[in-house]
Amino acid sequence: MIKADVQNNAIKDVNSDNYAEAAKKMYVLYEIDKKDTINLYLSTSYYLKVKDYDSALINYKELNKLNYTGRGMEYYAVNKKTNVDELYFSITERDSYVKAGMAEKPRNVVAVSKRNEILLNMGFIYREKKDLAAAENCYKQLVAYDPTSVDGYLELAYLSLDKKKAIGEQMSVLGTSKAEMLTYDNLKIKMDDIVKGAIKYLEKANALQPSDKTVSDLLLKLYRSMDLIAEYNALKAKTN
Repeated sequence: MIKADVQNNAIKDVNSDNYAEAAKKMYVLYEIDKKDTINLYLSTSYYLKVKDYDSALINYKELNKLNYTGRGMEYYAVNKKTNVDELYFSITERDSYVKAGMAEKPRNVVAVSKRNEILLNMGFIYREKKDLAAAENCYKQLVAYDPTSVDGYLELAYLSLDKKKAIGEQMSVLGTSKAEMLTYDNLKIKMDDIVKGAIKYLEKANALQPSDKTVSDLLLKLYRSMDLIAEYNALKAKTN
């Protein structure tokens, strides 16, 4: 009875776009019954929707620790008022809306894994918090879990370019003394290694999705910056 009451109130919050309150209530549902991990996932999604990144990250860490995938059945129906195909908390809730004439065209869908989404969103939050090491760890977990994740490789490349930019800023303030020139040379070697790493990530993404112009354009730019003429010409020929 308590679960039903909390869930009904959470549904009301969602229907009135009060996602912050809905997030809290879905987490309460998860605490009542920790086997029902979908409630933790929904709580996290609502926190992310209102940009409460601190609360979302706490939940994402727990989902990651649980190796949550969300695989199972999802229950959809079209909201008659908005004509939007909506996901419901349970088959009971969905069917009650259909029976009341508020929804139509019910359908059940076998859910795809949410693991990619969780790791991508965790990485995004860490980047917002300027914790690039933690973000990189999330993206590496992602490509280890799903080696076909173009988004994972692209985010790893972006992180590499953030590191390149930081090193470039260090190099730009160095003088011309012997010690500073040596530091400059060492930083240049480090920067080139970082760019080579970014290229490897982008090559994997390009192999998976050759039609993605974002990937190919960035890869062409890096090939040119590293004087990789043969690689540049080969990719350029494919994209023309």
